[in-house]
Amino acid sequence: MRGSRVRRAAHWLADRPRVILAALVLNIVALLATVCLWIPTPYQMLLPGPVTDTNTLIEPRPQETEGAFYLTSIYSNPASVAEWLYAHADPEAGLIPREEARPQHLSRKEYRQLLDTMMDNSKMAARVVAFRAAGLEVDVDGQGALIRDVRADSPAKDVLAVNDVVVVAGGRPVRTKDDLIAVIRAHRPGDRLPLEVRRDDTTLSLTTTLAESPEERGRALMGVVVITYRVKYNFPRELKIQSEDLGGPSAGLMFALALYNTLTPGDLTGGHRIAGTGALATDGRVRSVGGIPYKVRAAEKAGAAYFLVPADNADEARRVARTVQIVSVGSFAEALPFIQQLPPAGTEALAAQQLSAPDGATPTPA
Repeated sequence: MRGSRVRRAAHWLADRPRVILAALVLNIVALLATVCLWIPTPYQMLLPGPVTDTNTLIEPRPQETEGAFYLTSIYSNPASVAEWLYAHADPEAGLIPREEARPQHLSRKEYRQLLDTMMDNSKMAARVVAFRAAGLEVDVDGQGALIRDVRADSPAKDVLAVNDVVVVAGGRPVRTKDDLIAVIRAHRPGDRLPLEVRRDDTTLSLTTTLAESPEERGRALMGVVVITYRVKYNFPRELKIQSEDLGGPSAGLMFALALYNTLTPGDLTGGHRIAGTGALATDGRVRSVGGIPYKVRAAEKAGAAYFLVPADNADEARRVARTVQIVSVGSFAEALPFIQQLPPAGTEALAAQQLSAPDGATPTPA
């Protein structure tokens, strides 16, 4: 018995260097893994993010839909060494310099606030567009007409300045840009137009001479670019969009489709899974956005049949699409009829993919 114990002790002593070496290797590997997870790189890692059916974000909740209007998103995170290595191994991942991911003059908190403001503006534009498309009136109010630019050849160039707010024109109160435009159009070229203008904390009484429109003879023109100052929209019905942790402007188009679906009878989806992206203006124009390759892949992972994309991003989307059909749109007015003409999902016409599209909304097989 004693001899057996001695032999086991001898074997353990003989194996001890290998045990110590194995433990040392494991500790080094663990240390390197920890270092890789925590050491930052000057890059941002991008991946296809989750998709969300915008129909589920509307409150009060609309009726159940058979299909979906998916907004697409991007996963973006400062890349550690481990994530940098992962991005080089995964064909769906991407890396960009950190300075391209966030404006350098903004802190992370300030950038988050900017994204939240963009999201709020996106939701407001979606509501305006959807209500008007559904035939419902949206009243616009404001606190004047804000001067955004003054043409160099305008008679007003020595009178008005950028950021002036016109509150009275020709003796009439001005609350929106349309109020100012109406006053100008009631005059003729060469007329003198008295104005009351807020400049910083001062109210000024000014007068400018109206020019003539180069496109339409006889029509008066002030020669400025204006927007409604502190615009406020009054809706005939209360509908809210719960955007949760989303940020940025790119969900506007899909928000508007979900809102329109809520405001009108029937199920606009027709049973289709339709994904998309695009910043939306209150006049219905769809503007370009970033991260298109990752959003296309996210749409395909969700099983979307169609991907609505701003016209300026269409070529980029087509280059990466494999299973989803790319639909280029320049406005909400182009996106809506394309969706309305789709046959119900599962029909022979859909299977044959024999679809026509309105002007400016051309579906392209991937």
